[in-house]
Amino acid sequence: RFHRGDPFLLNDCFFQPDIWQRIERADLAGPSLYDQMKDLFGITVTHVDEVLRADQATPEESELLAVPAGSPVLRVERTAFTFGDRPIEFRRAVGRGDHFQYRARLR
Repeated sequence: RFHRGDPFLLNDCFFQPDIWQRIERADLAGPSLYDQMKDLFGITVTHVDEVLRADQATPEESELLAVPAGSPVLRVERTAFTFGDRPIEFRRAVGRGDHFQYRARLR
């Protein structure tokens, strides 16, 4: 992902095969993937579990994020679920520490 031309987030997303077959044509550069999943494909994400941790960028991540090796990054691991607690996505993300903002709404 980019913000104003600067790379700020690396994402690796893994979907259940039946989910991927339905969403593989989604516009990943467009609106929220979860909104598209619901509006275009009828797949509702009901909740997610996330783990965040601070770390240092690996040499490969540093190159992709355009920061010096060892720069601060935040790592996020997410599992997204649909109805019946069925996991449908696992995501690993690495965000630049100087460009990363995390927002959560807890209800």
